[in-house]
Amino acid sequence: MIRIRVTWSGLAGGPWISTFYFSDTFNQTNVDAARGGINTLLNTYRSLMAAGATITAATAENLSLAGVLSGSLALTTPINLTSNGAGNWLPREVQALAQVRTGSYLSGRELRGRIYFPQPTTGQADASGNPSTTFQSTMNTALTTYRTTGGFTPVVWSKKFASSSTMSAASIAPYFAVQRRRRD
Repeated sequence: MIRIRVTWSGLAGGPWISTFYFSDTFNQTNVDAARGGINTLLNTYRSLMAAGATITAATAENLSLAGVLSGSLALTTPINLTSNGAGNWLPREVQALAQVRTGSYLSGRELRGRIYFPQPTTGQADASGNPSTTFQSTMNTALTTYRTTGGFTPVVWSKKFASSSTMSAASIAPYFAVQRRRRD
């Protein structure tokens, strides 16, 4: 399994980390394809964050389903994006939440995941303080593109069950969330 960790720096309370998993065979071609998918997704999001944050990733890791690391490869082209949205950041606790579904069940429960997108701008919130419909639509389109582009297979990984399952759906929650844990 391929694991790519993205670091978000230049944010209050940071750096933040987002981890992406792929079921593809660990080789340079697949690593670079996965990198391209992440880059496209985050390139959309960077225009929804206030200017000044840096989004980077330089390596991919080979991870077993049991969570054992057995190697790494440098990304041929590292991810190196800078946020460029207009407006002020929402408070540092505020993050957009992508809810990821797999349709696969383990011990009677669906294997689900989350992707947090830190500190969108104030312009991405509606009058009630929730993600605006425009923001949700933009990010839902980006998530669908990420999930369905091809050339790589994004998955949700369960360390507890030593299992992974392909993403079948992903969408932005109709509320902002707070990321309280920092683990895989």
